[in-house]
Amino acid sequence: MQGAHGQAAQSSLAPPSNGGQGSEPSEILQMHLLQLEGLRKERATHVHLIGELEAKITDGEIVYGRLIQTWLKIQRAIELKKKHVAEDKEQLLKEQQSRQNTDEMIDSVLANISKLALETGHKPIN
Repeated sequence: MQGAHGQAAQSSLAPPSNGGQGSEPSEILQMHLLQLEGLRKERATHVHLIGELEAKITDGEIVYGRLIQTWLKIQRAIELKKKHVAEDKEQLLKEQQSRQNTDEMIDSVLANISKLALETGHKPIN
């Protein structure tokens, strides 16, 4: 389609030849009118293609913007999840330390009970 228009445009852009000295003004006018008609069709094709390309670019920019928004949301979600995991790890360490402290207190109390039980002649608790 474009090749045919390109060839027609090249031939229609060439000035009409006079065909010699005997060309009538009406013949020259008719050649100019045909050339003008061809150029107007070519311009209409260009206008149509320009409109299609502009719409395609606008659609592409909209999709691009949506993709960036989605990517930013995902990035924020990843950062938030990473923060939550770090907070959970910190809480886990605190809980493990608390359990260890409690275990040590239990061991200490059991040791005291066993010591007192032995001193008083009672059976030690395990």
